[in-house]
Amino acid sequence: MIKKVVSIVFVTALVLGTVLLFVRASSSGQGSLWPTPTLSPSTPAPSGNRSPDSMSDWKTYTSEKYRYSIKYPPTWYIDPAPVGGLGGSTKISSYDLEKELGRGGPVLSNELKVEVFVLENPSHLDATEWLKENSRFLETGATEPRQTVVIDELTGVRTRTKKGIYSDSSVFVPKGKRMYLIVATPLDSKYLEVFDLMLGSLELIR
Repeated sequence: MIKKVVSIVFVTALVLGTVLLFVRASSSGQGSLWPTPTLSPSTPAPSGNRSPDSMSDWKTYTSEKYRYSIKYPPTWYIDPAPVGGLGGSTKISSYDLEKELGRGGPVLSNELKVEVFVLENPSHLDATEWLKENSRFLETGATEPRQTVVIDELTGVRTRTKKGIYSDSSVFVPKGKRMYLIVATPLDSKYLEVFDLMLGSLELIR
């Protein structure tokens, strides 16, 4: 009989002690008998910019008529140049060209539109001389000093222009009787580094 009483008292004391420990831990805010697992920070969303190593899945657009090819991200949209004469542009963009976004107003900074124009250069002028004779292709506005660029081993000129709410980066590259003009807008696009990679992929077919 005494052993049963002692056993009951012991079990009761053990239960009360466990409950008291739980209450104290919870009320002090220092911990819990069943601590909540620590969650690691979520992985930041990847930006739209890509490194050269990640261009292996990019698509390639080739124009046999205008003799050039250019790579672009696989999820982007393209509107090839019409079959007409020189001057028609090929549009490549991060948004759906069939929708209204970017039409009738500036392209938003979270998007990018790239256009490739093929213009006449019958006198085989370099980019600087060609721009002197074709100044209409230079936007009036706060144009930064021109930069010399090399595209597919050909020397060209790069300009950056801001005019009100509009801005763009334009690259002029001569080859034979043609002047290739590649324009990206806007200047504050989060995809502007992608444009640089696209320029690096441009090949003017011999």
